[in-house]
Amino acid sequence: MKRFPLLIASTILFVLCLFQPAVEFEKVCGFSARVAGLGNEPLGDLEVMRGAEILLLGGFGVLFMQAGAVGWLANPLYFAALLLAFITRSLKAKIVVELCAVTALGIAIISLSQTNQFPLLADEGGVCRLSAIQPKPGHWLWMSAIGLLNIHALISLFRNSEQPRA
Repeated sequence: MKRFPLLIASTILFVLCLFQPAVEFEKVCGFSARVAGLGNEPLGDLEVMRGAEILLLGGFGVLFMQAGAVGWLANPLYFAALLLAFITRSLKAKIVVELCAVTALGIAIISLSQTNQFPLLADEGGVCRLSAIQPKPGHWLWMSAIGLLNIHALISLFRNSEQPRA
């Protein structure tokens, strides 16, 4: 437990993000419908999704190769890095943890803007689309969880490099 305070805090933040409103989307319908984009006045109906909904349904966007759903890929990278950080202490594993964590953070940072460039399907007919309008508390908790994992990985790498080699 003494080695893992940032990992535990990161895990708690991730679990909390699942129960919070995460992203406010605008729902626009029609094949030539424009989207307003982040921070702009919405052009369509509003829909707020909680973190758990995005986690569970986001994988379908990736499965159906929607470019706007690429942000969801930060989750498996986060889980892989978190698991490796908890169970291993080798330098190679710490490097893999850092690479996964940094990649997850990069993907998370661009995730909302991607839904503006490539709106997500909102219905099974493909007529309506979702575009992010505003991040909500769940989104910031998610980003914080990934950020704490990155901080842990950096500290862990520096500690390992300071230890003398036998």
